[in-house]
Order: sequence, then structure tokens, then C-alpha cells
Amino acid sequence: MPYAQIIDGRVAALTDEPAPYSPLVEAGPEVQVGWLFLGGQCAPPPEPTLAEAKAAKQAEIIAGADALLNALAVNYSAGEKLSWPKQEAEALSLAADAEAPAPLLRGIAAIRGIALADLRDKVLANVAEYEQATAFVLGTQQHLADLLAAASTVEEVQAIVVDYA
Repeated sequence: MPYAQIIDGRVAALTDEPAPYSPLVEAGPEVQVGWLFLGGQCAPPPEPTLAEAKAAKQAEIIAGADALLNALAVNYSAGEKLSWPKQEAEALSLAADAEAPAPLLRGIAAIRGIALADLRDKVLANVAEYEQATAFVLGTQQHLADLLAAASTVEEVQAIVVDYA
């Protein structure tokens, strides 16, 4: 007999073994995580409205994009990320004129002990890589948003697979 752990009126977990340390209720084999627990019985939640389904799917789409975009920059400090537009502008200036003023990149290169041209090239390569990854994530996000906008039933909304792979 499966058992359900109930938290806030919903089935939070299922197990085949009763646990003396955790309050569990008996549940039928059809019970799933997320079901409601009302009047001592487990019941499936009501079907969402179209608006509710769209709001939930939109949140899923945004969360997926945010997670990937945040992962792209996880190895950089907030301060460094704030300097990216300046680094890019200086690298572009240096690509056009090796003597262009570039106090940020010149300072970084001097402290690191590397050639300014090498740092410029690294910044421009990072910019290109980040733009390509961002274009993929945002393009996918906007494609999913287009599918969501076109969906006219709850079933169509639920059939949208949020996948950024």
C-alpha cells in the first residue's frame, strides 16, 4: 500500500514504507504528488483555467531562460559583469586603433602582466561567445512564448515542452 506525505493540504511525497517519524496517510496506487488532500481523501487537483495554465507555462519559460543565462556568468563577480559593456567598448576601440584610450583594459592587462592585444582578443572572443549563447537562449525563449501565445486550450499549453537543450 503506498503512503502519502501531506504538506499544506497537498501530497508532497509518496513512499511504499510507512515511517514512524513522519505523518503519512494511506494512498491508492493512482495518487500522484501534487494531488489535494481534502476530507481525509486524496484527489486530483482541478484542471487549471487557460489563463492559469498560460501563466504557469510563462513562468516555466522565463525560469528556464534565467537559469541558463545566469549559468553563463556564474564564474564572474557582479562587479566584473558590470564592467562588460566598458570592456567591450574599449576592446572594439583597440581593434580599430591600437593606441586608443582604454584605461580599464590597459589597467587589467598591466596588473595581470599580459599583452594588451591578448586581453583585447580575449574580451572580443568572450563577447562573441556570450552573444551566441544569449541569442540561442533568447531565441528559444521567444519561440516558446510564440507557441504559448498561439495556444488556445489548456491541452495545447500543457503540450509545450520547455527545453533549452
